Amino acid sequence: MTSQSRSAASRLTSPSGSLTTPTPSSPITVKLLYCEAILGHTFTDKTILLEALQMDGGLGLVPYNDICFQIPKNKRLAIVGDATLDHVLSLEWWKSGRDEGSWTSLRSTLTSNSALETRGKSLGLHNCILMNPGTLYVSMEMMARTMEALIGAVRCDGGDVAAERAMRKCGFMEEMGRGGKARM
Repeated sequence: MTSQSRSAASRLTSPSGSLTTPTPSSPITVKLLYCEAILGHTFTDKTILLEALQMDGGLGLVPYNDICFQIPKNKRLAIVGDATLDHVLSLEWWKSGRDEGSWTSLRSTLTSNSALETRGKSLGLHNCILMNPGTLYVSMEMMARTMEALIGAVRCDGGDVAAERAMRKCGFMEEMGRGGKARM
């Protein structure tokens, strides 16, 4: 666990003073396992994944593995994910030999909020988001930010190779098509 994730995930007890023990069937554990399967990455530091899924306002109290963690909203990981998406996709674009003008179109096709929402929901990741109990549905912005945060979380937990592998598993590279031609 990094010093940043340690500070982001302070140990706390529940209001009654007891700790909640998640079982394999606890809702949070199920969400984490499902998300890891979709991404093709098993997190060494689960608090990073919890942060990527956290859309509850401010710091949310999240029980996991006999401890309640105070987890911040996923905005910071979304910034890392946005940069990671650009980095990995631009390298794939460069390898394809396509002209400069195609990069803007390709980037927009793959990383717009609408595209990220569509991809996230088609993968079922909207079911993993930790939301305020009063929130009735996952908005486009919530899903897009969570997709970015998940890619950022994989990079922070497993490095560049793990992030690229997760992006491939989520279908980001399919748009490049065969023979270096992007399908738009």
